[in-house]
Amino acid sequence: MKYCLGFYFSEDFERVLMLKKNRPDFLSGKFSGLGGKVEGGERSRHAMIRKFMEEAGIETWLSDWTYIGNQSFDNGNEIDVYYGYGDLSQSRSYTDEPVHDVAIADIANYEVDGLAATLINLCIEHAKEKYTS
Repeated sequence: MKYCLGFYFSEDFERVLMLKKNRPDFLSGKFSGLGGKVEGGERSRHAMIRKFMEEAGIETWLSDWTYIGNQSFDNGNEIDVYYGYGDLSQSRSYTDEPVHDVAIADIANYEVDGLAATLINLCIEHAKEKYTS
């Protein structure tokens, strides 16, 4: 099964949108990025745009998402990871998994999924290299 996972940051990369997950069970109650299942015939970046709109209500474009990499798991699942940045003020919760605008400096105060915490740091480092070079 293929999934997409995205982290959408404020323009200064000081804040990030995160979901408080209800499912799957191993993520329940934890904070993670936005995203989900890539539907049959769909490209993962298109799925990222779709899932972000469904979950946060913000319209984005292909060019708004930077691909970071792919994580494969022993069970055959894989996740394509993206990040974007922009105005977080328009985000709203549209599902039963609420969207939160989280300050990066305060992230230790949240129960963040371990993979998500690692990926947030990776995204920030990638953005620093990309936009300061």
